[in-house]
Amino acid sequence: MLTQLYIKNYALIDLLDIELHPGFSVITGETGAGKSIILGAIGLLLGQRADSKSIKQGADKCIIEAHFDLSRYQLQTLFDDNDIAYDATDTIIRRELTAAGKSRAFVNDTPVSLNMLKELANNWLTFIHSTRTCC
Repeated sequence: MLTQLYIKNYALIDLLDIELHPGFSVITGETGAGKSIILGAIGLLLGQRADSKSIKQGADKCIIEAHFDLSRYQLQTLFDDNDIAYDATDTIIRRELTAAGKSRAFVNDTPVSLNMLKELANNWLTFIHSTRTCC
């Protein structure tokens, strides 16, 4: 479950830091409120390619960070297999983009390649989706 989302200097967002609680399931708002921008930022956390144009105009760096509680899922092996520290109650994915076009990604403060981030995100989301219980 996504528990916190932090976005700094992404597109039109100066700073967004929201804590999400159990039961949160929807983002709503009027047209132009920024829903798509938030989803774009989350996409970067899942390994989508970045463009330095995504950085807020005038900023040198963009940071997107999400905290997840994965305690309902057995993902220890996935993290162990990729030599990444595992914290079931607070797994952190962070992506940093610079105006110079550089991108860095981290999972629990361990640097990972973009391909590794994509692979982890794909495996992780597939596992979570396949073990999800209804109602």
